[in-house]
Amino acid sequence: MSEGARFVAMSRSSVARALVAVGMLAASAARLLAQTGHWVNISPEGGTILALAVDPLSQSTIDAGCSDGIFKSVNGGSSWTPMKSA
Repeated sequence: MSEGARFVAMSRSSVARALVAVGMLAASAARLLAQTGHWVNISPEGGTILALAVDPLSQSTIDAGCSDGIFKSVNGGSSWTPMKSA
């Protein structure tokens, strides 16, 4: 056995409490990491978005049904073009 190795006797309830504490710490750390990112608005200038449809064959193609019309993006939402109504 290594000279630096030590063993500590713990009861089952102590182990359970320690595992719960580690789990809570991990969950808190995950929440903090998730909050460090930021959202960027890439929606069309057509009012409130009411519906979205993503082309299953080309996921960069998105249609957005907005309160002011229908818009299409072919570049993942970087730019939007209003669709003409028929």
